[in-house]
Amino acid sequence: MKQIVLVIGGDGGIGSAVVDAFIARGDTVYATYYQEKNFPQKKTGLEYFHCDLVNDEEVRMVVEKIVQKEGRLDTVINTA
Repeated sequence: MKQIVLVIGGDGGIGSAVVDAFIARGDTVYATYYQEKNFPQKKTGLEYFHCDLVNDEEVRMVVEKIVQKEGRLDTVINTA
């Protein structure tokens, strides 16, 4: 079954590798990034959200947007 995945800090390093692995499996992947200057490259099957993890409201909004669009969120991985 196709998973709906959120990768926190999916804009580089380990996070980017995790994103790539889920995309390769055919999952629907969302990821967060923090620094505008390091905006990650666009990839097919991936949507990015800017999010400051110390701001609870921003985190809540990201999760709500995903659930509103997909109807669920199956997996959250924090690589930040």
